[in-house]
Amino acid sequence: MGQHHRDTAAGLRALVGPDVEDPDLAELVDELSVKSERFRSLWARHDVRSGGVGTGHFDHPEVGQLELRWEKLDIPGAEQSIIVFYPERGSPSEQALARLADMT
Repeated sequence: MGQHHRDTAAGLRALVGPDVEDPDLAELVDELSVKSERFRSLWARHDVRSGGVGTGHFDHPEVGQLELRWEKLDIPGAEQSIIVFYPERGSPSEQALARLADMT
């Protein structure tokens, strides 16, 4: 299953928030579940994702180039977000961040 499909289903869960018992939502989920095995399995995972995801490139003066994934997590009920940056496991960026941590 593609990342886009997972993000879309998880985004729908984030959008409805605590209103999962809403009759209109239940009707939509039922219809999508009947028509799509993929949707049915993704909805059953209960993933929630809001905000966005991406990759950022940084040039650090001590450790050089870093490629970091980022996720923006919206805080429900607040006009605030948290953005988390992290390297892919085993990547040169992960190793560079470890070297940077050793410098402190």
